[in-house]
Amino acid sequence: MAIKDTDNSKFSPINDEARSELSDLRSFASSLVGRFQPGHVLTQTADDFETLQRLCEVGAMQHANYGAWVAVGVAFGDALMNYIPGLEWCLESDQYGTNAALRFRQSGLSIAVLTMLWKRVERGEPIDIIHLASELNTIVSCHGA
Repeated sequence: MAIKDTDNSKFSPINDEARSELSDLRSFASSLVGRFQPGHVLTQTADDFETLQRLCEVGAMQHANYGAWVAVGVAFGDALMNYIPGLEWCLESDQYGTNAALRFRQSGLSIAVLTMLWKRVERGEPIDIIHLASELNTIVSCHGA
């Protein structure tokens, strides 16, 4: 799973450029939901898990590009923040570069939600949004204990 607990990463607050990019990705995810699930909207709450699951199961999404899956990952991250207290968007820098991630309470625990879904698509694995959210909640809860 795309979660790590490390002291090797450096974290910083989301800057204006990253905030704008996340906003654009949220808009793209919302447009995908509107296109494939008319009448449904993203609320940045756990209620989105079912909507995102249905979106992941749309045939067209199986052929979607990296950018579309990153946008869905941002929507998933927004819902996770509401579902798992203590998560916040940050910029994480490591040996691979700097990317937006979810960080748990100023710790070294981070979740790479931007690529979490895409990597499963690349490997041909099924995506179960509710299961992923539950597993992440368990991992974060154990870390916080």
